[in-house]
Amino acid sequence: MRSNRSSPVHVIIQPRRSHVAGGGNGNGNGNGNGNGNGNGNGNNIEVSSSEAIMPEADGRNIACPLSLGRDLLCEDYSAIHLQLLYRVEDRLGSDAQQFMPRGRELFARCVREAFTAAYLMDALVAAAAAHKSTTGTAAAPGEGEEQAAAAIFFYQAEATRLLTRSLAKFNAQDEITEDRAVAAFLYTMLLGQLVLFDMFSRGGDSAGVLDRFVHCVKLHHGIRNVVAPVWHRVRPVLGLGPGGGCHLAEWVSDGVPHKGGPASECAPLWQLLGRGDVSSSSRRAYSSAVEALQMMFDRTRGWPTNRMAAVQEWLVRVPVDFVDLIAQRRPEALVILAYYAVLLHRARGFWAVAGSGRFLIQSITGYLGEYWSQWLEWPNEVLQQASHQH
Repeated sequence: MRSNRSSPVHVIIQPRRSHVAGGGNGNGNGNGNGNGNGNGNGNNIEVSSSEAIMPEADGRNIACPLSLGRDLLCEDYSAIHLQLLYRVEDRLGSDAQQFMPRGRELFARCVREAFTAAYLMDALVAAAAAHKSTTGTAAAPGEGEEQAAAAIFFYQAEATRLLTRSLAKFNAQDEITEDRAVAAFLYTMLLGQLVLFDMFSRGGDSAGVLDRFVHCVKLHHGIRNVVAPVWHRVRPVLGLGPGGGCHLAEWVSDGVPHKGGPASECAPLWQLLGRGDVSSSSRRAYSSAVEALQMMFDRTRGWPTNRMAAVQEWLVRVPVDFVDLIAQRRPEALVILAYYAVLLHRARGFWAVAGSGRFLIQSITGYLGEYWSQWLEWPNEVLQQASHQH
Protein backbone atom coordinates (compact mmCIF):
# COMPACT_ATOMS: atom_id res chain seq x y z
CA MET A 1 0.00 0.00 0.00
CA ARG A 2 1.14 3.54 -0.59
CA SER A 3 1.21 6.23 2.08
CA ASN A 4 -1.99 7.80 3.39
CA ARG A 5 -3.50 10.60 1.39
CA SER A 6 -5.55 13.70 1.93
CA SER A 7 -9.34 13.76 1.51
CA PRO A 8 -10.88 11.88 -1.45
CA VAL A 9 -11.78 13.51 -4.72
CA HIS A 10 -15.43 13.12 -5.66
CA VAL A 11 -15.74 13.20 -9.42
CA ILE A 12 -18.70 14.15 -11.56
CA ILE A 13 -18.06 14.22 -15.29
CA GLN A 14 -20.89 16.29 -16.65
CA PRO A 15 -20.01 19.40 -18.65
CA ARG A 16 -22.84 21.80 -17.97
CA ARG A 17 -24.41 24.18 -20.43
CA SER A 18 -24.51 27.80 -19.44
CA HIS A 19 -25.91 30.77 -21.27
CA VAL A 20 -23.31 33.13 -22.65
CA ALA A 21 -23.91 36.72 -21.66
CA GLY A 22 -26.23 38.68 -23.87
CA GLY A 23 -27.39 42.21 -23.36
CA GLY A 24 -29.03 42.69 -20.01
CA ASN A 25 -28.23 39.69 -17.77
CA GLY A 26 -24.64 40.47 -16.81
CA ASN A 27 -21.93 38.38 -15.14
CA GLY A 28 -18.48 38.66 -13.58
CA ASN A 29 -18.38 41.47 -10.97
CA GLY A 30 -21.40 43.27 -12.32
CA ASN A 31 -24.36 44.41 -10.22
CA GLY A 32 -27.84 44.55 -11.63
CA ASN A 33 -27.93 44.21 -15.39
CA GLY A 34 -24.35 45.20 -16.18
CA ASN A 35 -21.65 43.04 -17.69
CA GLY A 36 -18.12 42.78 -16.25
CA ASN A 37 -17.75 46.17 -14.53
CA GLY A 38 -21.27 46.48 -13.23
CA ASN A 39 -22.18 49.67 -15.09
CA GLY A 40 -25.69 48.43 -15.74
CA ASN A 41 -25.63 49.24 -19.43
CA GLY A 42 -25.46 45.60 -20.62
CA ASN A 43 -22.72 46.26 -23.18
CA ASN A 44 -20.80 43.24 -24.50
CA ILE A 45 -17.34 43.09 -26.03
CA GLU A 46 -17.48 41.40 -29.41
CA VAL A 47 -14.41 39.53 -30.62
CA SER A 48 -13.66 37.53 -33.72
CA SER A 49 -13.72 33.74 -33.71
CA SER A 50 -9.92 33.59 -33.69
CA GLU A 51 -9.14 35.80 -30.69
CA ALA A 52 -10.39 36.80 -27.25
CA ILE A 53 -9.92 39.96 -25.20
CA MET A 54 -7.86 39.52 -22.04
CA PRO A 55 -7.19 42.25 -19.43
CA GLU A 56 -3.58 43.24 -18.98
CA ALA A 57 -2.11 44.20 -15.58
CA ASP A 58 -2.47 47.94 -16.25
CA GLY A 59 -6.11 47.60 -17.28
CA ARG A 60 -5.59 47.66 -21.05
CA ASN A 61 -7.14 44.91 -23.16
CA ILE A 62 -5.05 42.68 -25.38
CA ALA A 63 -6.08 40.11 -27.97
CA CYS A 64 -5.17 36.49 -27.24
CA PRO A 65 -5.50 33.79 -29.92
CA LEU A 66 -7.90 31.10 -28.75
CA SER A 67 -5.44 28.42 -29.86
CA LEU A 68 -3.21 29.39 -26.93
CA GLY A 69 -5.86 28.52 -24.35
CA ARG A 70 -6.72 31.88 -22.81
CA ASP A 71 -7.80 30.27 -19.51
CA LEU A 72 -4.15 29.33 -18.96
CA LEU A 73 -3.30 33.03 -18.58
CA CYS A 74 -5.32 33.14 -15.37
CA GLU A 75 -3.72 30.15 -13.64
CA ASP A 76 -0.91 29.94 -11.11
CA TYR A 77 1.94 27.62 -12.04
CA SER A 78 5.23 27.55 -10.17
CA ALA A 79 8.73 26.42 -11.08
CA ILE A 80 7.87 23.07 -9.49
CA HIS A 81 4.96 22.69 -11.92
CA LEU A 82 7.23 23.45 -14.87
CA GLN A 83 9.64 20.82 -13.60
CA LEU A 84 6.78 18.33 -13.37
CA LEU A 85 5.63 19.20 -16.89
CA TYR A 86 9.11 18.42 -18.18
CA ARG A 87 8.85 15.10 -16.36
CA VAL A 88 5.81 14.10 -18.42
CA GLU A 89 7.70 13.37 -21.62
CA ASP A 90 10.92 12.50 -19.82
CA ARG A 91 9.43 9.84 -17.52
CA LEU A 92 5.66 9.34 -17.84
CA GLY A 93 5.78 8.83 -21.57
CA SER A 94 8.57 6.25 -21.42
CA ASP A 95 6.91 4.39 -18.54
CA ALA A 96 3.54 4.34 -20.32
CA GLN A 97 5.12 2.85 -23.44
CA GLN A 98 5.37 -0.50 -21.67
CA PHE A 99 1.69 -0.68 -20.70
CA MET A 100 -0.26 1.38 -23.23
CA PRO A 101 -0.24 1.19 -27.04
CA ARG A 102 1.73 4.18 -28.32
CA GLY A 103 2.02 5.40 -24.75
CA ARG A 104 4.92 7.75 -25.44
CA GLU A 105 3.04 9.36 -28.33
CA LEU A 106 -0.10 9.77 -26.23
CA PHE A 107 1.72 11.64 -23.49
CA ALA A 108 3.61 13.77 -26.02
CA ARG A 109 0.23 14.68 -27.51
CA CYS A 110 -1.03 15.43 -23.97
CA VAL A 111 1.67 18.07 -23.58
CA ARG A 112 0.77 19.75 -26.87
CA GLU A 113 -2.97 19.70 -26.20
CA ALA A 114 -2.48 20.93 -22.61
CA PHE A 115 -1.61 24.38 -23.97
CA THR A 116 -5.12 24.62 -25.41
CA ALA A 117 -7.08 23.52 -22.31
CA ALA A 118 -6.27 24.49 -18.73
CA TYR A 119 -8.09 21.47 -17.29
CA LEU A 120 -5.77 19.16 -19.23
CA MET A 121 -2.70 21.09 -18.10
CA ASP A 122 -3.78 20.69 -14.47
CA ALA A 123 -4.42 16.97 -14.90
CA LEU A 124 -1.12 16.44 -16.69
CA VAL A 125 0.88 18.14 -13.94
CA ALA A 126 -1.19 16.24 -11.36
CA ALA A 127 -0.26 12.95 -13.03
CA ALA A 128 3.42 13.93 -13.01
CA ALA A 129 3.19 14.80 -9.30
CA ALA A 130 1.46 11.52 -8.47
CA HIS A 131 4.03 9.63 -10.54
CA LYS A 132 6.90 11.37 -8.77
CA SER A 133 5.50 10.34 -5.38
CA THR A 134 5.79 6.66 -6.37
CA THR A 135 9.29 6.52 -7.83
CA GLY A 136 11.50 7.21 -4.83
CA THR A 137 12.67 10.49 -6.36
CA ALA A 138 10.36 12.85 -4.46
CA ALA A 139 13.09 13.81 -1.99
CA ALA A 140 16.56 15.07 -2.82
CA PRO A 141 19.44 12.59 -2.59
CA GLY A 142 20.83 12.27 0.92
CA GLU A 143 17.68 13.38 2.74
CA GLY A 144 16.44 11.25 5.63
CA GLU A 145 13.29 9.17 5.89
CA GLU A 146 11.31 11.98 7.49
CA GLN A 147 12.12 14.41 4.68
CA ALA A 148 11.40 11.73 2.09
CA ALA A 149 7.99 11.01 3.63
CA ALA A 150 7.19 14.74 3.70
CA ALA A 151 8.17 15.07 0.03
CA ILE A 152 5.95 12.13 -0.95
CA PHE A 153 3.03 13.63 0.94
CA PHE A 154 3.61 17.00 -0.73
CA TYR A 155 3.48 15.57 -4.26
CA GLN A 156 0.45 13.43 -3.46
CA ALA A 157 -1.37 16.40 -1.97
CA GLU A 158 -0.43 18.60 -4.93
CA ALA A 159 -1.71 15.94 -7.32
CA THR A 160 -5.03 15.92 -5.47
CA ARG A 161 -5.24 19.74 -5.47
CA LEU A 162 -4.56 20.02 -9.19
CA LEU A 163 -6.96 17.18 -9.98
CA THR A 164 -9.70 18.93 -8.03
CA ARG A 165 -8.98 22.20 -9.84
CA SER A 166 -9.04 20.47 -13.21
CA LEU A 167 -12.43 18.92 -12.48
CA ALA A 168 -13.91 22.31 -11.65
CA LYS A 169 -12.70 23.66 -15.01
CA PHE A 170 -13.83 20.63 -16.98
CA ASN A 171 -17.32 20.65 -15.47
CA ALA A 172 -17.64 24.41 -16.11
CA GLN A 173 -17.45 23.99 -19.89
CA ASP A 174 -20.47 24.94 -21.92
CA GLU A 175 -19.90 21.83 -24.04
CA ILE A 176 -17.13 19.77 -25.58
CA THR A 177 -16.61 21.17 -29.04
CA GLU A 178 -14.94 19.24 -31.84
CA ASP A 179 -11.84 21.43 -31.78
CA ARG A 180 -11.32 20.41 -28.13
CA ALA A 181 -12.27 16.76 -28.62
CA VAL A 182 -8.71 15.41 -28.44
CA ALA A 183 -7.96 17.42 -25.30
CA ALA A 184 -11.15 16.10 -23.68
CA PHE A 185 -10.30 12.49 -24.56
CA LEU A 186 -6.76 12.77 -23.23
CA TYR A 187 -8.10 14.42 -20.09
CA THR A 188 -10.52 11.59 -19.40
CA MET A 189 -7.71 9.06 -19.92
CA LEU A 190 -5.56 10.85 -17.35
CA LEU A 191 -8.49 11.35 -15.02
CA GLY A 192 -9.20 7.62 -14.97
CA GLN A 193 -5.58 6.86 -14.09
CA LEU A 194 -5.48 9.51 -11.37
CA VAL A 195 -8.67 8.28 -9.73
CA LEU A 196 -7.41 4.69 -9.92
CA PHE A 197 -4.24 5.85 -8.19
CA ASP A 198 -6.25 7.75 -5.58
CA MET A 199 -8.45 4.72 -4.92
CA PHE A 200 -5.59 2.58 -3.60
CA SER A 201 -3.00 5.12 -2.47
CA ARG A 202 -4.92 6.51 0.51
CA GLY A 203 -4.77 3.27 2.47
CA GLY A 204 -7.63 2.10 4.64
CA ASP A 205 -9.39 -1.25 4.93
CA SER A 206 -10.92 -3.32 2.16
CA ALA A 207 -14.40 -1.88 2.77
CA GLY A 208 -13.18 1.64 2.06
CA VAL A 209 -11.31 0.54 -1.04
CA LEU A 210 -14.40 -1.27 -2.39
CA ASP A 211 -16.49 1.85 -1.87
CA ARG A 212 -13.92 3.88 -3.78
CA PHE A 213 -13.85 1.22 -6.47
CA VAL A 214 -17.60 1.63 -7.01
CA HIS A 215 -17.00 5.36 -7.42
CA CYS A 216 -14.11 4.67 -9.82
CA VAL A 217 -16.27 2.49 -12.08
CA LYS A 218 -19.00 5.13 -12.20
CA LEU A 219 -16.35 7.65 -13.20
CA HIS A 220 -15.24 5.47 -16.10
CA HIS A 221 -18.82 5.17 -17.27
CA GLY A 222 -18.87 8.97 -17.29
CA ILE A 223 -15.70 8.91 -19.39
CA ARG A 224 -17.46 6.90 -22.07
CA ASN A 225 -20.45 9.24 -22.09
CA VAL A 226 -18.22 12.29 -22.46
CA VAL A 227 -16.01 10.98 -25.25
CA ALA A 228 -18.63 9.16 -27.35
CA PRO A 229 -20.21 12.25 -29.02
CA VAL A 230 -16.85 13.51 -30.32
CA TRP A 231 -15.15 10.16 -30.90
CA HIS A 232 -15.28 10.53 -34.69
CA ARG A 233 -12.98 13.51 -34.26
CA VAL A 234 -10.59 11.80 -31.83
CA ARG A 235 -10.01 8.55 -33.70
CA PRO A 236 -8.22 9.87 -36.83
CA VAL A 237 -6.18 12.45 -34.94
CA LEU A 238 -4.76 9.87 -32.53
CA GLY A 239 -4.42 7.24 -35.24
CA LEU A 240 -6.69 4.77 -33.48
CA GLY A 241 -8.01 3.08 -36.58
CA PRO A 242 -9.09 -0.57 -36.79
CA GLY A 243 -6.20 -3.01 -36.72
CA GLY A 244 -3.83 -0.45 -35.24
CA GLY A 245 -3.23 -2.51 -32.11
CA CYS A 246 -4.66 0.17 -29.84
CA HIS A 247 -7.74 -0.84 -27.90
CA LEU A 248 -8.37 2.56 -26.39
CA ALA A 249 -10.81 2.93 -29.25
CA GLU A 250 -13.02 0.29 -27.70
CA TRP A 251 -13.86 2.57 -24.77
CA VAL A 252 -16.72 3.98 -26.78
CA SER A 253 -17.68 1.01 -28.95
CA ASP A 254 -19.44 -2.25 -28.21
CA GLY A 255 -16.71 -4.69 -29.18
CA VAL A 256 -17.38 -8.44 -29.45
CA PRO A 257 -17.39 -9.98 -25.95
CA HIS A 258 -17.54 -13.77 -25.71
CA LYS A 259 -17.36 -16.52 -23.11
CA GLY A 260 -14.01 -17.97 -24.15
CA GLY A 261 -13.05 -21.65 -24.29
CA PRO A 262 -13.07 -24.22 -21.49
CA ALA A 263 -9.41 -23.48 -20.72
CA SER A 264 -9.84 -19.69 -20.69
CA GLU A 265 -9.11 -17.57 -17.65
CA CYS A 266 -12.79 -17.00 -16.86
CA ALA A 267 -13.94 -20.64 -17.21
CA PRO A 268 -14.29 -21.09 -13.41
CA LEU A 269 -16.48 -17.98 -13.27
CA TRP A 270 -18.94 -19.52 -15.73
CA GLN A 271 -19.09 -22.59 -13.51
CA LEU A 272 -19.84 -20.35 -10.56
CA LEU A 273 -22.63 -18.57 -12.41
CA GLY A 274 -24.13 -21.90 -13.47
CA ARG A 275 -25.21 -22.63 -9.94
CA GLY A 276 -28.92 -22.41 -9.23
CA ASP A 277 -28.72 -19.95 -6.33
CA VAL A 278 -28.01 -16.92 -8.55
CA SER A 279 -31.05 -14.85 -9.56
CA SER A 280 -31.70 -14.26 -13.26
CA SER A 281 -31.22 -10.48 -13.01
CA SER A 282 -27.93 -10.87 -11.15
CA ARG A 283 -26.79 -13.55 -13.59
CA ARG A 284 -27.26 -11.15 -16.51
CA ALA A 285 -25.11 -8.51 -14.83
CA TYR A 286 -22.46 -11.08 -13.89
CA SER A 287 -22.44 -12.55 -17.40
CA SER A 288 -21.85 -9.16 -19.01
CA ALA A 289 -19.00 -8.44 -16.60
CA VAL A 290 -17.35 -11.83 -17.19
CA GLU A 291 -17.68 -11.61 -20.98
CA ALA A 292 -15.98 -8.20 -20.92
CA LEU A 293 -13.31 -9.54 -18.58
CA GLN A 294 -12.52 -12.46 -20.89
CA MET A 295 -12.19 -9.97 -23.73
CA MET A 296 -9.58 -8.07 -21.72
CA PHE A 297 -7.62 -11.25 -20.98
CA ASP A 298 -7.68 -12.14 -24.68
CA ARG A 299 -6.40 -8.71 -25.65
CA THR A 300 -3.52 -8.73 -23.20
CA ARG A 301 -2.41 -12.31 -23.90
CA GLY A 302 0.89 -11.85 -25.69
CA TRP A 303 0.39 -8.08 -25.82
CA PRO A 304 1.74 -6.56 -22.58
CA THR A 305 1.43 -3.05 -24.01
CA ASN A 306 -2.35 -3.45 -23.86
CA ARG A 307 -2.42 -4.05 -20.11
CA MET A 308 -3.25 -0.56 -18.88
CA ALA A 309 -5.80 0.02 -21.63
CA ALA A 310 -7.48 -3.26 -20.59
CA VAL A 311 -7.51 -2.19 -16.93
CA GLN A 312 -9.44 0.96 -17.79
CA GLU A 313 -11.57 -0.52 -20.56
CA TRP A 314 -13.15 -3.19 -18.34
CA LEU A 315 -14.26 -0.47 -15.93
CA VAL A 316 -16.11 1.17 -18.82
CA ARG A 317 -17.75 -2.03 -20.03
CA VAL A 318 -19.20 -3.52 -16.84
CA PRO A 319 -22.93 -2.79 -16.42
CA VAL A 320 -24.22 -0.51 -13.69
CA ASP A 321 -26.13 -3.43 -12.15
CA PHE A 322 -22.83 -5.23 -11.60
CA VAL A 323 -21.41 -2.17 -9.85
CA ASP A 324 -24.42 -2.19 -7.53
CA LEU A 325 -23.76 -5.86 -6.71
CA ILE A 326 -20.19 -4.95 -5.69
CA ALA A 327 -21.58 -2.19 -3.48
CA GLN A 328 -23.84 -4.83 -1.87
CA ARG A 329 -20.78 -7.06 -1.31
CA ARG A 330 -22.36 -9.96 -3.15
CA PRO A 331 -19.88 -12.88 -3.08
CA GLU A 332 -20.13 -13.67 -6.80
CA ALA A 333 -19.43 -10.02 -7.68
CA LEU A 334 -16.38 -10.01 -5.41
CA VAL A 335 -15.05 -13.22 -6.95
CA ILE A 336 -15.33 -11.64 -10.41
CA LEU A 337 -13.57 -8.55 -9.06
CA ALA A 338 -10.72 -10.77 -7.80
CA TYR A 339 -10.28 -12.07 -11.37
CA TYR A 340 -10.17 -8.47 -12.61
CA ALA A 341 -7.48 -7.85 -9.99
CA VAL A 342 -5.28 -10.25 -11.98
CA LEU A 343 -5.31 -7.66 -14.78
CA LEU A 344 -4.30 -5.04 -12.22
CA HIS A 345 -1.54 -7.27 -10.89
CA ARG A 346 -0.13 -7.83 -14.35
CA ALA A 347 0.00 -4.05 -14.85
CA ARG A 348 1.64 -3.45 -11.44
CA GLY A 349 4.66 -1.81 -13.05
CA PHE A 350 2.46 1.12 -14.10
CA TRP A 351 2.63 3.93 -11.55
CA ALA A 352 -1.16 4.27 -11.08
CA VAL A 353 -1.63 0.55 -10.35
CA ALA A 354 1.37 -0.70 -8.32
CA GLY A 355 0.27 -3.27 -5.70
CA SER A 356 -3.48 -2.72 -6.06
CA GLY A 357 -4.10 -6.12 -7.69
CA ARG A 358 -2.43 -8.04 -4.87
CA PHE A 359 -4.29 -5.97 -2.29
CA LEU A 360 -7.68 -6.67 -3.89
CA ILE A 361 -7.11 -10.42 -4.27
CA GLN A 362 -5.88 -10.85 -0.71
CA SER A 363 -8.60 -8.60 0.75
CA ILE A 364 -11.41 -10.41 -1.10
CA THR A 365 -9.99 -13.82 -0.15
CA GLY A 366 -9.91 -12.83 3.50
CA TYR A 367 -13.38 -11.26 3.39
CA LEU A 368 -15.15 -14.22 1.74
CA GLY A 369 -13.42 -16.88 3.83
CA GLU A 370 -12.99 -20.61 3.37
CA TYR A 371 -16.41 -21.28 1.84
CA TRP A 372 -15.53 -19.33 -1.33
CA SER A 373 -11.84 -20.23 -1.46
CA GLN A 374 -12.23 -22.76 -4.31
CA TRP A 375 -13.47 -20.00 -6.61
CA LEU A 376 -10.47 -17.84 -5.78
CA GLU A 377 -7.79 -20.44 -6.40
CA TRP A 378 -6.60 -19.05 -9.73
CA PRO A 379 -6.14 -15.39 -8.66
CA ASN A 380 -4.15 -16.55 -5.62
CA GLU A 381 -2.07 -18.89 -7.79
CA VAL A 382 -1.17 -15.89 -9.98
CA LEU A 383 0.10 -14.07 -6.89
CA GLN A 384 2.16 -17.08 -5.81
CA GLN A 385 3.71 -17.47 -9.25
CA ALA A 386 4.65 -13.79 -9.26
CA SER A 387 6.25 -14.15 -5.81
CA HIS A 388 8.35 -17.12 -6.96
CA GLN A 389 9.66 -15.12 -9.90
CA HIS A 390 11.24 -12.54 -7.60
